[in-house]
Amino acid sequence: MRKDAGHGISQVVARDAEATLSNCLSLENRRRALWKRAAIRAGLFMAAIAACSLAPLRAQAPNSSSPAPSTTKQRIRAPLWSPPSVDSRLSSVSKSPPCSLPDVLAQAGDREQDLVANFSRFSAHEKIQYDQLNAYGSTGTSATAANGTANTAYDWELNVSESTDYNYAVGLRELKGSFLVDESRQVSAGAKALTGVQQDQGLTSLALIFHPNYQGDYSMRCEGLADWDGTPAWVIYFVQRKDKPVRTRGFATSQKVFPEKLKGRAWFAKDSYQILHIDTNLVEPVIFQSGQTLESDAVSVDYGPVAFQAQNVQLWLPVSAATFTEVAGMRIIIKDTFSDFVLFSVQSNQAVEPPSQP
Repeated sequence: MRKDAGHGISQVVARDAEATLSNCLSLENRRRALWKRAAIRAGLFMAAIAACSLAPLRAQAPNSSSPAPSTTKQRIRAPLWSPPSVDSRLSSVSKSPPCSLPDVLAQAGDREQDLVANFSRFSAHEKIQYDQLNAYGSTGTSATAANGTANTAYDWELNVSESTDYNYAVGLRELKGSFLVDESRQVSAGAKALTGVQQDQGLTSLALIFHPNYQGDYSMRCEGLADWDGTPAWVIYFVQRKDKPVRTRGFATSQKVFPEKLKGRAWFAKDSYQILHIDTNLVEPVIFQSGQTLESDAVSVDYGPVAFQAQNVQLWLPVSAATFTEVAGMRIIIKDTFSDFVLFSVQSNQAVEPPSQP
């Protein structure tokens, strides 16, 4: 399966996706939404396309010759749902030594330019886990969202749980100061494609928010020195500037791209300035023309060193990603993990496991 970012605004769109989404989500059981990440103009090209399957979710007659679903529905208080909160208080952060934001951004910008070059030099094994939770009843309690609106708290039913394996490759092309993400996924030998489920695209390149081409789109501040998985790291908080166009992420239909204003945190290794981790949240919900609302689209990505011993090369690459999306009574969790990295070389290729973070 191949998804190409294309040019300008993405042409990878669902057929009347927003209308289909609205119609589908009006059904009593609110069956599965199909999610796909695609391109957005002059940005990192990480938009989402939504469409709906009007067929009942994996419904089968008792005498069907098809295999029974492997997932049993569970009514749960959403233990799978653990999106990052970028406005939560950091458990441990130090103001000493002092953090120089210009220095960190300059060094981080250099590292992200290296990351652009690295993306075109590897392929990897990708495992995708897809879970969908459906709201089935109110708990009788309520919570206040970041935008000040009161939300009803629901219990959640695990309605879909699937996983599969892909051969993954990615490339970046620069065009007039912007990058086009070109991702390729092919189902691994012996694996089956996810049924009606599309993969997130472009998540691994979220770190390019700190590329010199994109830093100016965000207001940034250094929160100090903290620990990330045993590594001292500078923590940078960022939020989309109101006077700049939204170029990073969007939710696309065949009619329109709905920009997502992002805020987030990123951890950069104190000594090397390599990115270790990035979390993003929506600044505000996204309201579609149909009236449906994208309440949450939280993302986490881990990066780390991958050593290719035969070539005596070490590249800094994405190693895992997770997306937590909530819309119209559904919560969708997509987790990607990468392993068995292969370095493109004119001499030889070598598959390796990513080492632990420094």
